[in-house]
Amino acid sequence: MENRISEAIMQSVNVKNDILKDSHFLKTIEDAKNAIVSAYRTGHKVLFAGNGGSAADAQHLAAELSGRFYLDRRSRCSPTPCSQGSKKAPVPQKHKGKSRSFVRII
Repeated sequence: MENRISEAIMQSVNVKNDILKDSHFLKTIEDAKNAIVSAYRTGHKVLFAGNGGSAADAQHLAAELSGRFYLDRRSRCSPTPCSQGSKKAPVPQKHKGKSRSFVRII
C-alpha cells in the first residue's frame, strides 16, 4: 500500500515537473491568468463549467475565487453553471429548449 501511495505522489510530481519544462504550456497558463484578472478588473465575471469530474474541478475553482485563495482580498464572482442542477430542468422547459439552458443561469 505504501508503495502505491508513493507511486501516486511521484506521478503527480512528474506531471508538475513536465509542466515546468513546457514553456508554451506555462505561457498558456499565464495568458489565462491575465484574461481572468482583466475580466475582474473591468467588472466582468468568470464562468467555470465542466461535466462529471471536471464539474467538480469547476466548482472548486469557483470556490477558491469566491474565498481567499492566496491573497486576503474581496470575493470574486465566479458562478458555475454546472452546479446549478436544480435549475437545469425547469429552465429549458420554460425558455425554448436546452440550447438556452444556461443563459438565464449565467
